[in-house]
Amino acid sequence: MPRITARNRKTGLLPAQRLKMDAILAPMRNNSRRMISMVKLWLPVLLCMGLIFYCSTITGGTFKKIMPFQDVIFHFFAYMILCLFFSRAIRNNSLGMTAKKLILFTVLFALVYGATDEWHQVFVPNRTPSLMDLFIDGLGGFAGSLFHR
Repeated sequence: MPRITARNRKTGLLPAQRLKMDAILAPMRNNSRRMISMVKLWLPVLLCMGLIFYCSTITGGTFKKIMPFQDVIFHFFAYMILCLFFSRAIRNNSLGMTAKKLILFTVLFALVYGATDEWHQVFVPNRTPSLMDLFIDGLGGFAGSLFHR
């Protein structure tokens, strides 16, 4: 006489069927966890980049000066935060990257994105690109890469 096995109340599957389903779905679960992890790591980077881009589209002279060196301070902290998130995302995604390579890669990212930001300002009324701003972007990127340890 065949042995009767109880079905799972939730799924309605027999134990052998459940094992087969688990074997099939396990890679998908791992991929979805990996995807969620990637989104958690890279979404802050993309949001910071979007905020910097938005701020660089604002017409020059719109911001009131409330402190000296306001522009320098904004550039430094905006790129520091961006690169803090960027270095965190890179560190958690790449295997075997040394701290020096991570810092170098992060600073290069800050300089490249800063250069595109300065170039973008050519097309915004009353805004001009500045090598000093690009230098400050690089310093902020360096600081952000150091803070994430």
